[in-house]
Amino acid sequence: MLRAIQPEHCDFLTGLAIRPLEETGLLLTARYHPDRFTPELFHTNGMPLPLHIARSVPKRQAEFLAGRLLVRHGQEALNLAPDTIGTADTRAPIWPKGSSGSITHARGRCGVLISTDTGSSYGIDTEQIAQGDSLKAILSQTLSDHDKALLSKTETARDATLVFSAKETLFKALHPLIGRFFGFDAAELAEPPGKNTLRLRLTADLSNTFSKNQPFLIHHETTDSHILTWLSVSISQTLPVT
Repeated sequence: MLRAIQPEHCDFLTGLAIRPLEETGLLLTARYHPDRFTPELFHTNGMPLPLHIARSVPKRQAEFLAGRLLVRHGQEALNLAPDTIGTADTRAPIWPKGSSGSITHARGRCGVLISTDTGSSYGIDTEQIAQGDSLKAILSQTLSDHDKALLSKTETARDATLVFSAKETLFKALHPLIGRFFGFDAAELAEPPGKNTLRLRLTADLSNTFSKNQPFLIHHETTDSHILTWLSVSISQTLPVT
């Protein structure tokens, strides 16, 4: 039985949706409302306020709290202890023993992928469908000529944002396994996006186990204003063959 959203944050975090992800995980999404945020929400919800977040602007505090509240709902739904999610120097979440996942937030939407399968690395990303200068930046800095060629028949703001989000999701899933940063040019579309999935392939070797042309299947969905993408990668892929 899932617990109802507590009244301390029901006006701040709304529209909670929880769905199963394979056998051991959940995908959670919600809306958060920065205009309803106050720092006291950390205290009333028993949520730690890290020093680096306390020193940040209210917008950053609101999105951080939204993601952590969503994680808390995921922990409850999986019957996990409501443990704190730490933050690495890279700003990536540090998951408690026995769980793994990924967190995302963008302009009023947040999402969490949480699982008890610690043998996989996860990525999730949400983006508001880009317009104006943001769309120009995606087209010039994120999409390769190959990506644009595959999107040439249907290229829209939604498609461009989708590919950008998918590459962000891939980075979130692979970075913990590779241990270094890589750019948007490290992956490109393998084929035009499908209705609910798209396939990216690596354009260069990223490690001994993640090599050029390796494909990754990424799930996606679109709301009225946002894109959501997510991916799981087996950690066994990073282990040497014996």
